[in-house]
Amino acid sequence: CELDPEAANMRADRGAVLERLDRLDEALADYGRALELQPHDPNATYCSARALLARGEAARARSVLEQAAPHVPQSHGMTVL
Repeated sequence: CELDPEAANMRADRGAVLERLDRLDEALADYGRALELQPHDPNATYCSARALLARGEAARARSVLEQAAPHVPQSHGMTVL
């Protein structure tokens, strides 16, 4: 089985690794690509918001979550305060 480097979950996973390495710009690029491939993905959305918070961009992080909230099933428990 050949892996597709453009697969949304692979991009989100790579973004998480980059985020842990404090390479936030690269992580956000991967989260963004994951969301292009799979719009409103709850994991990529949450991770993107978390990385934005780490960069000190709280307003932008909140906006990302607010825009995604209507598209996330209730079972994922996303709440924007």
